[in-house]
Amino acid sequence: MDIVKGGNLLVAFLVELAMLAAFVVWALSLEQAGWLKWVIAAVAVVLAATAWGILAAPKSGTRLGEPWLTVFKVALFALAALALHAAGQTEWGVALGVVAAANLVLMHAWGRPSKRHRRDWWGVVARECDRSCGDRSGPRAGTAPVVVATMGPSSGR
Repeated sequence: MDIVKGGNLLVAFLVELAMLAAFVVWALSLEQAGWLKWVIAAVAVVLAATAWGILAAPKSGTRLGEPWLTVFKVALFALAALALHAAGQTEWGVALGVVAAANLVLMHAWGRPSKRHRRDWWGVVARECDRSCGDRSGPRAGTAPVVVATMGPSSGR
């Protein structure tokens, strides 16, 4: 199940990139001068990415709490889907909306994988060494956490 949850995190990242691409497609479909289309595309991407980074990024100090985080994500994905529709790419807009909605539902149903025991989509387990890994008062005290990569099921440490 951890592999599926990790795969859903990968899908979340890809859907976020697709959202930014949707704004570029919309801007390039506008009936403006060529250079102005690119300026509008850059501004749209910067605005969307900045809003996401400030309000929805997992490590943001100003991340919205629930239910507002979900409302924000749904609104931004809906705006991206509408941008694709406005650009004449209705099928892609529907696809983006469906995948984003399914991804959000699964993220809420499963929650995020724990930071201590996270699988990436290749099936590699990365474990961060914390206080339970042993004495932290030796010569390496105060250093960055050790990350150990192993293949296969975890040992539960």
